Amino acid sequence: ALWYHGYSVFMFDFRSFAGNPKTRQSIGYFEQFDANAAVNYVKNNHFLNPNLNDNDIHKKKQIVVMGASMGGACAICTSEKYKDEG
Repeated sequence: ALWYHGYSVFMFDFRSFAGNPKTRQSIGYFEQFDANAAVNYVKNNHFLNPNLNDNDIHKKKQIVVMGASMGGACAICTSEKYKDEG
């Protein structure tokens, strides 16, 4: 539903859901690093709007991290890490 309301959406799988039999679920510990990596990827590749000048307050876009169950716990940890960045 977010996509239909004009939001960009970036979805990823945690390492334990990639179909790799060598990885195991850590009930959120290692998965939080996956969520941090996803936020960093978005910030480094899709975060700035190149059509705006540097003084425009909308040049930087907001990032919302969402998840359910273990993904929700990882979203909370990730949001806490980046909360002071605006």
